[in-house]
Amino acid sequence: IQKFIAFLRKYWWVPVLTLTLALGTAIAYFLLAPPTFVSKASMWETEKLRLPEGAMFSEDPQNYLGTQTELIRSGRMRQLTLARLQAAGTNTVPRGKDGQPLEVELAVKAAPKSSIFVVQASSSNPAYTQAYLDSLLNEYLEYKKNVRKVVSGDTLASISEQVLRMERDLKANQDALTTFEQSNNLAILQEEGTIAGGYL
Repeated sequence: IQKFIAFLRKYWWVPVLTLTLALGTAIAYFLLAPPTFVSKASMWETEKLRLPEGAMFSEDPQNYLGTQTELIRSGRMRQLTLARLQAAGTNTVPRGKDGQPLEVELAVKAAPKSSIFVVQASSSNPAYTQAYLDSLLNEYLEYKKNVRKVVSGDTLASISEQVLRMERDLKANQDALTTFEQSNNLAILQEEGTIAGGYL
């Protein structure tokens, strides 16, 4: 401790200068950095599906949040969202210094013990941040609906094909049974069996 105090007495200007530079840099960054505007939205989504026999289908809860987070933050969703904003025409898409659309930071969290997602968007343009978040969530829901339609359509086509194949097999087996019954009269066969039994 005595060495440290002696060092401070001799070089007192080092901590003072370091503290002054650090505070000056922090204040300059705070004053010169562009403001960041944050927009939040909550979305309730359930993946439970009730089947006619009373069974239920649901997503794996361990992977579901991670999958949805990556889907919302994906480049594909960004492209769809920007296309929707440009098609709407109400808000022009602001450009950054590089000429590209302004980057929006996204954070997705799940509310504890619920199936509610909280999506947070932040950028330096307040109107654009809110419009981007609204368009993103609309595109996300539309994308999921389209994916479900495609998967449901493929499943229905597969089931329909199997039903048609079974109907063809059933018809072929019924035709074979009818042909057998016409060529082999059951009543005559029974009577011949009775006569042969009596003869024996």
